[in-house]
Amino acid sequence: MSELRYHISAAAEKYSGFCHAVTDGNYLFLSGQTAADSKSPDARTGTIEEETKTCLTSLRNILGDFGLGMEDVLRVNIYMRSLADFDRMNRVYETFFPEGKRPARTTIGAGELFEGSLIEIDCMARMR
Repeated sequence: MSELRYHISAAAEKYSGFCHAVTDGNYLFLSGQTAADSKSPDARTGTIEEETKTCLTSLRNILGDFGLGMEDVLRVNIYMRSLADFDRMNRVYETFFPEGKRPARTTIGAGELFEGSLIEIDCMARMR
Protein backbone atom coordinates (compact mmCIF):
# COMPACT_ATOMS: atom_id res chain seq x y z
CA MET A 1 0.00 0.00 0.00
CA SER A 2 1.31 3.44 -0.95
CA GLU A 3 1.78 6.09 1.69
CA LEU A 4 -0.78 8.89 1.75
CA ARG A 5 0.54 12.30 0.76
CA TYR A 6 -1.23 15.54 1.75
CA HIS A 7 -0.91 18.74 -0.24
CA ILE A 8 -1.71 22.41 0.25
CA SER A 9 -1.54 24.27 -3.04
CA ALA A 10 0.05 27.69 -3.33
CA ALA A 11 -2.54 28.32 -6.07
CA ALA A 12 -5.41 28.28 -3.57
CA GLU A 13 -4.49 28.45 0.09
CA LYS A 14 -6.64 31.25 1.41
CA TYR A 15 -7.91 29.26 4.39
CA SER A 16 -5.81 27.47 7.00
CA GLY A 17 -6.60 23.97 8.19
CA PHE A 18 -7.52 22.98 4.66
CA CYS A 19 -5.88 20.25 2.62
CA HIS A 20 -6.34 20.72 -1.12
CA ALA A 21 -5.38 17.23 -2.21
CA VAL A 22 -4.55 13.77 -0.92
CA THR A 23 -2.91 11.05 -3.00
CA ASP A 24 -2.21 7.41 -2.34
CA GLY A 25 0.14 7.21 -5.34
CA ASN A 26 -2.57 5.86 -7.66
CA TYR A 27 -5.33 8.41 -7.26
CA LEU A 28 -5.52 12.07 -6.36
CA PHE A 29 -8.52 13.36 -4.42
CA LEU A 30 -9.06 17.11 -4.62
CA SER A 31 -11.11 19.02 -2.06
CA GLY A 32 -14.00 21.15 -3.18
CA GLN A 33 -13.11 24.57 -4.54
CA THR A 34 -15.29 27.64 -4.57
CA ALA A 35 -14.56 31.02 -6.10
CA ALA A 36 -14.22 32.31 -2.52
CA ASP A 37 -11.36 29.82 -1.89
CA SER A 38 -9.13 31.23 -4.61
CA LYS A 39 -6.53 33.88 -3.91
CA SER A 40 -5.83 34.29 -7.62
CA PRO A 41 -6.15 37.86 -8.91
CA ASP A 42 -8.18 36.40 -11.79
CA ALA A 43 -10.75 34.86 -9.44
CA ARG A 44 -14.27 36.03 -10.04
CA THR A 45 -17.36 35.73 -7.93
CA GLY A 46 -20.81 36.79 -8.92
CA THR A 47 -22.26 34.95 -11.87
CA ILE A 48 -22.45 31.19 -12.14
CA GLU A 49 -20.21 31.37 -15.22
CA GLU A 50 -17.51 33.35 -13.38
CA GLU A 51 -17.62 31.13 -10.32
CA THR A 52 -17.56 27.92 -12.38
CA LYS A 53 -14.51 29.16 -14.29
CA THR A 54 -12.73 30.12 -11.05
CA CYS A 55 -13.48 26.74 -9.41
CA LEU A 56 -12.28 24.74 -12.39
CA THR A 57 -9.19 26.92 -12.82
CA SER A 58 -8.28 26.31 -9.16
CA LEU A 59 -8.73 22.55 -9.62
CA ARG A 60 -6.63 22.63 -12.81
CA ASN A 61 -3.87 24.52 -10.96
CA ILE A 62 -3.84 22.00 -8.11
CA LEU A 63 -3.72 19.12 -10.62
CA GLY A 64 -0.76 20.89 -12.21
CA ASP A 65 1.11 20.70 -8.89
CA PHE A 66 1.15 16.93 -9.51
CA GLY A 67 1.97 17.11 -13.21
CA LEU A 68 -1.63 16.29 -14.11
CA GLY A 69 -4.23 17.98 -16.26
CA MET A 70 -7.97 17.97 -16.68
CA GLU A 71 -7.66 14.95 -18.98
CA ASP A 72 -6.57 12.92 -15.92
CA VAL A 73 -9.80 13.63 -14.01
CA LEU A 74 -12.02 10.58 -13.59
CA ARG A 75 -14.81 11.91 -11.39
CA VAL A 76 -16.31 15.33 -10.60
CA ASN A 77 -18.87 16.35 -7.99
CA ILE A 78 -20.61 19.67 -8.42
CA TYR A 79 -22.65 21.32 -5.68
CA MET A 80 -24.82 24.22 -6.81
CA ARG A 81 -26.93 26.65 -4.84
CA SER A 82 -29.51 26.57 -7.63
CA LEU A 83 -29.91 23.89 -10.27
CA ALA A 84 -31.72 26.51 -12.36
CA ASP A 85 -28.17 27.65 -13.28
CA PHE A 86 -27.20 24.18 -14.58
CA ASP A 87 -27.15 24.99 -18.32
CA ARG A 88 -25.09 28.14 -17.81
CA MET A 89 -22.64 26.27 -15.56
CA ASN A 90 -22.43 23.38 -18.01
CA ARG A 91 -21.42 25.62 -20.93
CA VAL A 92 -18.35 26.72 -18.96
CA TYR A 93 -17.66 23.24 -17.55
CA GLU A 94 -17.50 21.70 -21.04
CA THR A 95 -14.67 24.05 -22.07
CA PHE A 96 -12.34 22.58 -19.41
CA PHE A 97 -12.42 18.95 -20.57
CA PRO A 98 -11.37 17.36 -23.86
CA GLU A 99 -14.26 16.28 -26.07
CA GLY A 100 -14.95 12.57 -25.58
CA LYS A 101 -12.91 12.47 -22.34
CA ARG A 102 -15.25 14.11 -19.90
CA PRO A 103 -15.21 12.53 -16.44
CA ALA A 104 -18.10 10.89 -14.64
CA ARG A 105 -20.06 13.62 -12.88
CA THR A 106 -22.69 14.15 -10.22
CA THR A 107 -24.43 17.50 -9.82
CA ILE A 108 -26.34 18.24 -6.64
CA GLY A 109 -28.57 21.15 -5.63
CA ALA A 110 -27.00 21.95 -2.29
CA GLY A 111 -28.74 25.08 -1.08
CA GLU A 112 -26.34 27.12 1.03
CA LEU A 113 -22.63 26.93 0.18
CA PHE A 114 -19.49 28.34 1.82
CA GLU A 115 -19.34 32.16 1.95
CA GLY A 116 -22.42 32.51 -0.22
CA SER A 117 -20.84 30.74 -3.19
CA LEU A 118 -23.04 29.70 -6.08
CA ILE A 119 -21.01 26.56 -6.81
CA GLU A 120 -18.41 24.20 -5.33
CA ILE A 121 -16.57 21.58 -7.35
CA ASP A 122 -14.32 18.68 -6.27
CA CYS A 123 -12.76 15.90 -8.28
CA MET A 124 -10.72 12.70 -8.34
CA ALA A 125 -7.91 12.02 -10.82
CA ARG A 126 -5.65 9.11 -11.67
CA MET A 127 -1.93 9.62 -11.12
CA ARG A 128 0.34 9.04 -14.08
